[in-house]
Amino acid sequence: HTAQQPPPTKRVKKTIRIRDPNQDGKDITEEIMSGVGISQNTSQASLSLSTL
Repeated sequence: HTAQQPPPTKRVKKTIRIRDPNQDGKDITEEIMSGVGISQNTSQASLSLSTL
């Protein structure tokens, strides 16, 4: 952990990767960020991840 992280200035791709266990751990970060293809399962997965 470095305390010298520059504040985010643009909405760029986040380094966090969201994987859906219901889809064999498929990387669903793009779908979540774009709001496309969010099923009940994926929205639940993203909800639990957003509390971290």
